[in-house]
Amino acid sequence: MSRTGALTTPWWLMALALIFMLIAGVGPVRAQASAPAVDVSLVPVDAPASVRLVSCVLVATVSCEGDVCAIDVEQRYEMHNGDRAQSADLRLRLALPAGGDGNIPQPTLRDGDQTLDPVAVADDGLLWEMSLAPNQRRTLRLTYRHSLPSPHFIRWSWDAPALEAWRTVEGIRVEFRLPRHMTEDAILAVDPGVIDFDGRMLLWEYEGLDAVRPHSLIMLTPPVWQRLRDLRANGEAHQLAVTLVDLQETAAREEVPFEDPFAEAVAALHAAIQSSPDDAAPRLTLAELYIARASTATDLTLNYLLLAAQELEEVLARGTDDDRVANLLSRVYYDAAQAANGLDDPAAALEYLQKAYDVPGADQQGQTIAREDMALYWALDLAKKGQSARAIEQLGDLLSPGMRDALTRYAPPFRSVRAEMVLEPHERIARYQMALYGPSTPTTLAWLDEAIHRVDEIPGVQMQVTPTQDPGNGTAEIEIRVAY
Repeated sequence: MSRTGALTTPWWLMALALIFMLIAGVGPVRAQASAPAVDVSLVPVDAPASVRLVSCVLVATVSCEGDVCAIDVEQRYEMHNGDRAQSADLRLRLALPAGGDGNIPQPTLRDGDQTLDPVAVADDGLLWEMSLAPNQRRTLRLTYRHSLPSPHFIRWSWDAPALEAWRTVEGIRVEFRLPRHMTEDAILAVDPGVIDFDGRMLLWEYEGLDAVRPHSLIMLTPPVWQRLRDLRANGEAHQLAVTLVDLQETAAREEVPFEDPFAEAVAALHAAIQSSPDDAAPRLTLAELYIARASTATDLTLNYLLLAAQELEEVLARGTDDDRVANLLSRVYYDAAQAANGLDDPAAALEYLQKAYDVPGADQQGQTIAREDMALYWALDLAKKGQSARAIEQLGDLLSPGMRDALTRYAPPFRSVRAEMVLEPHERIARYQMALYGPSTPTTLAWLDEAIHRVDEIPGVQMQVTPTQDPGNGTAEIEIRVAY
């Protein structure tokens, strides 16, 4: 890997993982993105025109054991053969959603107390057959269970438009039942949005629809919702913030529209710090929040990094003897230097760079980038912006003599020269007013001093160099006299 590549490699994930280990040791395994629980519809295959669907009732009931939740689904289809003279034969299948695997766990279709066995397994799923006598009404019940893979969120949907295969649907009722009373803040997204919600059940009900819309719901699982309420009610500020952060991370992975909890989490952590100033855990969690926000809020990256550094410094100042905290603080300051440089503030960048190496207890040998490599990076970056002299001056002791020589070896000896020639009867005088180039001033003056000794060996030639009192300001006057 090139040095420049190494310097610009993001380290946020490493930092977040480190802080999490500092707070909780070995943490729980995070859930990967999970698919929603998709309910399908029972539809006819080429149904006779005399058969209509009088009503469809879908009841989804959530139950939880500990943090694990499931949805038990019952769909009731009331059918009517409107032909008063002839019976109607029906072939029924499950309308699988486009692009989905359509796997309904152990679906069971019942006619009253009788279970109807599928007669075949078609390319698009199970297939049932039944008959309706003239003017007969029958109600079928389709049941199955969804095991929810996410312990945090319920993601449910129903492919209701598939019911249009019945041509006519006189009434639809959808009930989504909860195991306990919950408030609307548990609901993150719902469509259609016009619902009847009494705390225990979400209800959609329609009659005489020309078209049916898909239905979907995203909400907190009852255990998670209750846990947040308990943490808020009991004033457990630190654990509340940790839970909110965990929910936000899970929501991002599962593509769930979870409202940004940053402000509430920060407020909770400040409350926890105020109540227990010597407890390192809330400060480390707060630093984690600031580091995570720095990686996304590009216009405020430096601000959040400095806030994180402030919390980490306070942890060290209160006696936490953990080299990992010191190393992390050093890295935060290093990245603050990068952020400052990106804002065209080299002075601040060099200040934070120095802070990175001044952190007590930080393992400088373990840093990914060696100290001289970092110094060279900053010097070259500032040189590209036309600030080489300022960069080398401010880097100071960060540059070894060898590094400084490497930066100045090919530097120009002066920024400008003004020459004056005077002809006298017995001699010619050449005077040069030089504005020396700051980084190479010592080298240039040493070269001029050597030139004096060489010129003095030439008969009839004299050379004198008069530098300023402060050579670092980079001016010198050269006078050469040649007798003839």
